[in-house]
Amino acid sequence: MNLLGIGDDILLHILRISLGREALPDVVLVCRRLYHLGMPFLVANVYVSSIKSFIRFSKFMDSEASSRWLPHIRSLITFFSPYSTENQRYFPSWASRVATIIRLSSKLEVFQSDCIEDLLEAEPMIGEALIECRSLTRLHFQGAGTATLDMLALMRSPIREFNVTAKHPLKGMNAFSALSPFHSTVTSVHITWLSLLPNESQVQTTFPKVRNLSLLYSTSSTPTLLRIFPNARSIFLASCQMSSDSKASNTPSWGKLDHLHFSGMDLSEMVLSCPGTGKLVVSCLDGEGGTSGRSDTKPFLRLVEGTYPRHLDVLATQASIIELSECGLGRFIPRTEMFMLHTVDMKSNQNADRIMESVGMIVDSLKSTSCLFYLDISLRGSPTGPTLFPNESLQERIQDLADASPSLLAVWLCDDDGSEFWNVRRDPEDSGKAELRKMPGQTCLDNWSVQYYPASFHDHLRA
Repeated sequence: MNLLGIGDDILLHILRISLGREALPDVVLVCRRLYHLGMPFLVANVYVSSIKSFIRFSKFMDSEASSRWLPHIRSLITFFSPYSTENQRYFPSWASRVATIIRLSSKLEVFQSDCIEDLLEAEPMIGEALIECRSLTRLHFQGAGTATLDMLALMRSPIREFNVTAKHPLKGMNAFSALSPFHSTVTSVHITWLSLLPNESQVQTTFPKVRNLSLLYSTSSTPTLLRIFPNARSIFLASCQMSSDSKASNTPSWGKLDHLHFSGMDLSEMVLSCPGTGKLVVSCLDGEGGTSGRSDTKPFLRLVEGTYPRHLDVLATQASIIELSECGLGRFIPRTEMFMLHTVDMKSNQNADRIMESVGMIVDSLKSTSCLFYLDISLRGSPTGPTLFPNESLQERIQDLADASPSLLAVWLCDDDGSEFWNVRRDPEDSGKAELRKMPGQTCLDNWSVQYYPASFHDHLRA
């Protein structure tokens, strides 16, 4: 069969599937038809890691024969600093070329730069070109500052995804004023280094379509975030300082959250409620050994009690596990269906017997849950002492949990020396008594995305 005898769409599909993008540069040189067929796909995503390579690309596009492909560029990603010693000798010719490429890429949807502020200072025409774009939907900026915010305030593209890492701390009022043109289109906001204080009531703009919110190394408060992003469904906060809002009379509450993730944070000021949370991830609980000098166990329990997570994933120190065992964790998570408890790899003054007793007490407390079908316990960096798994005492407690919880279907245990997967089966003729069946390795976990498809995983375990 002659491949060149079939239609263009089918031919391009075959080439993309069988050969992949890596082979296309060679394929387009075979004949004129393949050149015209493959070039739009080949230039759709442009990635340049140096000014020298960008100049070579722009010179190629200077010719009349090649310039026709510029409107086919959908994504332009640049990773280079204009002020490096090597790149100074190419200035200012490269800067005007960046602006030209952006301006002629009439269907550009994605623009990413790791030094956007430096680019705009070196060549203002780059900002003007981005302002003229009308098809941009995703912006990823690193090293953003005042010039970046001024440019954003003038843009009119239907931006849906906004990801910015600031060069210096951004004031919340300035940042969200610049983002206000996109309040009706943006669905995802990711900002690193933002200062959004509770008293910044001047921020009147809300973003009702934002579903994904991520803040890193930032300062804010829960009431402020709820007011600006009332319909957020996925929230990720890392190394943020959440200040209390003295004017807030009620506990801030989102109607529904699919994903809630806290990393490296003091939870004492993290006050919120949600009648239904799909997944709650907290890392790392450190008990009384944290940098704040006070235990984070009570704030954590207040958090889980107020958010009702279906899927709870906790990374904790061994000291924190001991504290959780003394609080009766299970009664705080009655609706949780999947519970994962992992320890961080660090030294501990606690002996293995004490840690195993604490783990056993946590397992006992889970009898208070009514929906738990999957339990995952992983102890890493364990202190010297008895082997953690298998452990007869722990197995007896898990057996008691399975007998008391008809919903439990599987248990995954893991330590530095190995792992065990137990599938729970029940004999309907023996009053539904549970039987723990050990299975090798990750027999039931392979090819299943436990993290994102818990419903399918549940059906898989029941099969």
